Amino acid sequence: MSMTIGKKIGVGFASVVALLAIMGVITLFSMRSVDQTTRVVGISGTALKAMNQCAVERRDFAIRGQAADAQGKTAADRWQAAFEELGNGLRSLQDNPLVPEELRASVADAVKGLTDYSGAFRSGVQAWQNREDAFAVWKEVGGSFTEMIQKMTDTEINPAWQKAIDAKDAAEIERWAQINVALSQEVVQPFLLLRINGVYLIATRTDEQYQVFQTALEKVTAGIAAWNKRVKGNAELERVASQLDEQIGIYAQAGADFYQAVLADREATSQMASTASGIVRTVSTVAEHLAEDLAAVIAR
Repeated sequence: MSMTIGKKIGVGFASVVALLAIMGVITLFSMRSVDQTTRVVGISGTALKAMNQCAVERRDFAIRGQAADAQGKTAADRWQAAFEELGNGLRSLQDNPLVPEELRASVADAVKGLTDYSGAFRSGVQAWQNREDAFAVWKEVGGSFTEMIQKMTDTEINPAWQKAIDAKDAAEIERWAQINVALSQEVVQPFLLLRINGVYLIATRTDEQYQVFQTALEKVTAGIAAWNKRVKGNAELERVASQLDEQIGIYAQAGADFYQAVLADREATSQMASTASGIVRTVSTVAEHLAEDLAAVIAR
C-alpha cells in the first residue's frame, strides 16, 4: 500500500527521533562509563602518589628520626598517614568491578603485602631507636670512663708521684712515672681512638667500619689488662682498672647492639623496597589498563 507524503514524512521523523534517542542512550552510558573509569583512574593515581609519599617520609625519617615539624608531626606520623591513604586506594581498586578480575587478584596480593610493608617500616623505626639507645650508652660510658681516669690520676697517681719527688726516692719516681705513661699509652689513647672509630661507625654504618671498631675495642681491652698487671698490689688502682674493664664491656655491648640495629635497618629497607616495587607495578598496570579502556570508550 502506497503511503502519502505526510505519512512518509511522519515515519521518517519518527525514525530520526528514535535514532536520536538510541544515540542519546548510548552517549549517556558512554558518559557514565567515562566518568566511572576516570574515577578509578584517579584512585590509581592517588594510590601511586601515596606510595611515593611513603618513600619520601621513609627517607626523611632516616635523616631526621623522630624530630617533629612545625605541625608537631614526625616523619613516622606522616608516613602512617600516607600509608593509610595507600591502603584505602588499594582496597578501593580491589573491590571495583571496572578493574578486570585478574588484575583485582594482583591488587588483592598487594593489599596483603601492606602488612609486610608496614611491619618493615616499624622494624626500621625500632632499628633507629636501638641505634639511638646504643649511642646514648656510648656517650654515658665515655664520660664515666674519662671521669674515672681523671679522678684516679688526681687522687692516686699524681699525689703518689709528688710524694716520691718530695722524698727524692728515684725508684718510686720512676715507678709512678711509668704507671702514668702506661696509663696514657695503654688505656687513654686507645680509648680515644675507639671513640673516634665509634663516631665513624655512626656516620658510615658499614661492615668494614664495624670491624675497625672491633679491632680498636680489642686494643683497649688488652691495654686495660696490661695496665692492671702493671699496678698489681695497689688495691685502689686495681679496683679502678676493674671498673674500667666493666665499662668497656658495656661499651662493647652497645657497639654490638648498634651494629645489629644497622643490619635490621638494612633488612627493613630491602623488604620495603621489594614490597613497594610490587605495589607500584600492580597499580601502574591497573592504571594503564583503565586508561586504554577510557580511550576506547571516548573513541566510540
